[in-house]
Amino acid sequence: MKVVIVGNGIAGNQVAFSIRKRCQDTDICIVSAENVPEYDPCSLPYFLGGDCEERSVFRKMADDYTNHRIQLMVNSKVASISPDVKTIVTENGSRISYDKLVLAHGGDLFIPPIEASATRAYSAASSSMRRSSCVLTTEPVRW
Repeated sequence: MKVVIVGNGIAGNQVAFSIRKRCQDTDICIVSAENVPEYDPCSLPYFLGGDCEERSVFRKMADDYTNHRIQLMVNSKVASISPDVKTIVTENGSRISYDKLVLAHGGDLFIPPIEASATRAYSAASSSMRRSSCVLTTEPVRW
C-alpha cells in the first residue's frame, strides 16, 4: 500500500510517523511545497528571541525521514488531484500514484468581509488561526 500525504506540517508528519509506527511495509510519501523538513512557524519568534531550543522550531531533520523510510518531496506543490485514477500531479510535472491520500496542507488566514466599527474587531489569536477559528468581539482589541 502507498500513502501520499499532501502537507509537511505538524499534522502531515504526525500521520506519516504514526503510520510508520504501525505499518512497517507501507510506502509513505510526504509532498511539500516547502523546501525544508517539518518546522513550527509559531515557535520561530521564540527561537529568535532565545526563549526556546532549536529543536522546538525545526521538529524534523532529513535523517528522520530517511531513518523511518518516509519519502519527503520538497519544493513540490500539488497542482491537481485525480481521485478516479488515484494520482496527484505537482506543479513541476511529477505524477505520484497512491492507494490512500491524506490532505494535511493547512489553511490560510481569513478575515470575514464584514465592516467593523470602532468597537468591533475581528482578531486572530495567532498567525495559525484558520477560517473556522475567527472570533468576533464587541470590545476593542488590545494587543
